[in-house]
Order: sequence, then C-alpha cells, then structure tokens
Amino acid sequence: MRFASKSLMVALSCALAAPVLAQGKWPERPIRVINPFTPGGTSDLLMRLSTERVEKALGTQLIIESRPGAGGSIGSAVVAQAPADGYTLLVTTTGPAAIAQVLFEKPPYDVAKDFTYLYMFGGAPILVAVSAKSPIKTIQDFVAAAKKSPQTFANSGTGSVGHLTGALFAGEAGVRLTHVPFKGAPEAQASIVSGEVASLWNTLGAHVGGLKGGEIRGIAVTSHDRAPQFPEIPTLRELGFPDVVVTNWFLMAGPANLPQDIVLRVNAAFTEAGKDPKAAAGIAALGVQPIPGLNLKNYTDFIRKEVGVWGKVMKEHGIKRQ
Repeated sequence: MRFASKSLMVALSCALAAPVLAQGKWPERPIRVINPFTPGGTSDLLMRLSTERVEKALGTQLIIESRPGAGGSIGSAVVAQAPADGYTLLVTTTGPAAIAQVLFEKPPYDVAKDFTYLYMFGGAPILVAVSAKSPIKTIQDFVAAAKKSPQTFANSGTGSVGHLTGALFAGEAGVRLTHVPFKGAPEAQASIVSGEVASLWNTLGAHVGGLKGGEIRGIAVTSHDRAPQFPEIPTLRELGFPDVVVTNWFLMAGPANLPQDIVLRVNAAFTEAGKDPKAAAGIAALGVQPIPGLNLKNYTDFIRKEVGVWGKVMKEHGIKRQ
C-alpha cells in the first residue's frame, strides 16, 4: 500500500511537470526577428551588436529579416499577427510602437494590446544634418533658408520619429518644411548627399558613418545634452528651441500573450548581451543610452505614455492624421 502511494505521487509529479518541461524546450528552431526598416539603420545595428551573445544564451540562431514600409508599421504588423510561440520577434522603435498609433487614422495594430514587450535597449537623439557640400552650416542658416522657401527633410518614413520631430521643429521655428519619407536610414542619407533633399532628420546612430566619413554635416541633435561621441554638434535646446528635446527609443517585442518563461529568457539574454563590454561600447557609439526605471513590469505603461506624448505634439502643432 505504501509502495502504491509513492508510485501515485511520482506519476502525479510527472504529469504536473510535463507542461513546464514542454515549455522549457523552447527554442527548438531559429527565431525570426523582424526589423521594420531597411538594413543599416539603428535598429538593425543594435541587433547585429547583440545577436552573437543572444544566440549563445538561447542556444539557437536569430534570423534578422527587414520588412520596411509605412514608418515601420508594416513589419510591426507582421509580428502583431504572428503566433505567440516565441519564434517571431520584433525590434521596434518610437515610430511604429507609439507615433503610428496616433498618426494613422486606421493603425494596423494596438500597441498596448497586440504586443508583449521584452527588452529596452535605450534611447538616442534625432540628428539634424545636411550634405557636407551644403551652404547651410548652422541651424540658424537652415531656418533662414526655410523662411525664404520651404526646405525638404528626409528620414526613415512617414510616422518615424524623424518625421514628427521635423514637424515639431517647423512649428517651433515658424517655418515650412516638406517631408520626403524613405524606407530606411541609408536611403534617407543618400538623398541628402546627392542633393535631392536639403536636410536629414533621423536617428543619430544610423548616421555615425556619414558624419565620421565627412559625407554629411551635423548641425543639431535633439537630446537634452550634447552627444558624447559628437560634442561639437549643438543641441536644439541650447540653440533656442527648448521644446524640441526628442528621444527615439529601441526595444524588443513579440506578439501578445507570449508565455512568461519565454519573456524572461529573452529579457535575460538581451540584458546579458548588453553588459558585454564590446557590445556595450558599440551601442553607446550609436548614441543609444539607457532609459532609467524601465523593466518588464512597466514597458507597456511606458508605451501608453509615449502614445499620449506624441498625440499631444500632433494636436498642439496641427499635424494631421494620415
């Protein structure tokens, strides 16, 4: 009788443990990470810096797939509609994860309900730049030119942070700017180097090479303080535009209702990758700095607040929904 009881207890223990063990097998195949912009932008570069260490921690391959369009909304929608099995993740930014919710009349997803947020890389400023050959040397030159005739500005698409920052600045400076969207940072930069577009308003990290290589000239950044890697570029705040302090943040997400064990493992893998000295130096070189106080418990609340912030910007500056 005593033997039978022990056998029953063992059987029950195995039955209860079975689902946990099944979940523990993840991942059994490569994980697809959707980058909703073209290769070469900051989100893509952040993944390249992290991939090797994350793959080692998770024991599988990360396949980075670029799905650009609509300021990052097209690729983000792919993840929102994917199965919640941990095999389709997203590297996202302020544009598709906050601005799209208030900019588009019919956004293809609900940022507060259709995603599970997994890890925050940090935030980086928007760079204001012109071609190295441009006669515009300063933001004052740019404003003067814009008062004579509307100046064009390029970035990584409609609904991107660069798009809304340019519109915000135009309202503050009392000038007209004409938006020229591209699918990603490399295309946007090429447009100003060629002279097709007058200025670039896009995330700093994507254009470090252009700045260091002398192809483009930075005339301002939108951070509160100057970027450590480019201390010669002034902030819009110090140039007389104190309300144009903008950060483009980057984080990992997956479909809604991801199992908690997958959430914890992805978060731990990226957290450890970010602590690696080489990766940390690379991330800092992109101008991406930690955002204090954020964790798995409050990522969604942070997103909701950012949606509110950008909704207010649109309302106050008369930016119409699209």
